Amino acid sequence: MNTKTINLTFLTEIGKKVSLRIPNAKEDVSKEEIDTLMDKFISTGVLLFDGAKLIEKVSAKIIDQSVDVIKYKA
Repeated sequence: MNTKTINLTFLTEIGKKVSLRIPNAKEDVSKEEIDTLMDKFISTGVLLFDGAKLIEKVSAKIIDQSVDVIKYKA
């Protein structure tokens, strides 16, 4: 089973870097979609970290994991 996680890193108005993880991202997520999402988080101010707004994009990562589950009798 393959899963994708998006890791977004921002700078807050108090100069602190913060990260937000979005699990189970769609398989064909694009750079443009990620840019748009990050811009919306910044422009709307819906997320606060330690009371501080997001002011700048730092980085974005798409992490693709492959997980093999091994089942045993319980």
